[in-house]
Amino acid sequence: MTTELDIPSVDEYLSLRRAVGWRELDREACATALGMSMVSVTHRVGTSGLLAHGRVVGDTLYGFLVDVMVHPSAHRGGLGKLVVRTAIESGQRLGMRSIQLVAHPSLEGYYASMGFRTGDNLIMKLSLAE
Repeated sequence: MTTELDIPSVDEYLSLRRAVGWRELDREACATALGMSMVSVTHRVGTSGLLAHGRVVGDTLYGFLVDVMVHPSAHRGGLGKLVVRTAIESGQRLGMRSIQLVAHPSLEGYYASMGFRTGDNLIMKLSLAE
């Protein structure tokens, strides 16, 4: 098993998205987005493919944790926390002042256990694409 600061291939990324039940995205858009990540964490087991992934987008002051995914076959094994902690540590090394995230309300306790707190700021969304 290896956890690395590494950008997954587009095929790996899209395959993991499908495995966790997330919607399909355009390959070219994914390639561009993955390449623009400030931090990208992957976890693989041998040659069996990508089991977990997360990335931080933003700049060297502020980051936004996105795409935290763990393959269903590896749930409850601590991989999600390992990926998140690795991403946080990498953001700290880059000098980021904070890392934010948006998650399903049911995951508040999960992320709180890693130091995330709800804040006074309002996070809003404007969808630009279906």
